[in-house]
Amino acid sequence: MIRFAQMLVVAALAIPGFAFADTTVDVKIKGMTCGSCVQRVSEELAKLDGIDKNSVQVELAGEHATLTVTKNDEKTLASIKNAVKKAGYEVAKIDVVSENKTKKN
Repeated sequence: MIRFAQMLVVAALAIPGFAFADTTVDVKIKGMTCGSCVQRVSEELAKLDGIDKNSVQVELAGEHATLTVTKNDEKTLASIKNAVKKAGYEVAKIDVVSENKTKKN
């Protein structure tokens, strides 16, 4: 059953005219130690194009940020890494939490 589900995902990715949008990602961040750290990371992430500004949530306790990207591609993920670096921290890992497939017009 899992193999079948994996095949469906691969097939969906291969269909022209479809893209993943409104993807929620979890960003593991190294080096945050206080509320100011959280604020700096939040501000840098909220500045990015392709990010739902209202979705940015940075948590000190788990050293991570959760946010929704409007386009899940390498350019967007690289801009997230650069924003965290600009704030003074390091991205350890970015995980996709959920993806909503929408048809391009």
